[in-house]
Amino acid sequence: VDSINTFPAGMERPVIQREKFQQEVMILALYGDMSYYQLKELGNDIKDELLALPGVNLVDFYSGLDYEIGIEISPDKLREYGLTFRDVSSAVQNISTNMSP
Repeated sequence: VDSINTFPAGMERPVIQREKFQQEVMILALYGDMSYYQLKELGNDIKDELLALPGVNLVDFYSGLDYEIGIEISPDKLREYGLTFRDVSSAVQNISTNMSP
């Protein structure tokens, strides 16, 4: 392209780039007698170890569901501390938006 000098006037210079096509080399499924949380943590650890290998520059990790936390609130305890369900909900939202995935 650099040697072509007969492009029409006003034409933008073409951009040529080499595309890197990536193909899956390996698919790994984790299962076992562990909690979902433990399996997800193990998957993240394996991902980190694979990325540390020479020549490995991309590892995709799909873990299905996001983390979920259940909170049970006693109405009596809320009254005791002078809180509402909305107070607790706001506190949880503030914490969860500040946490990194």
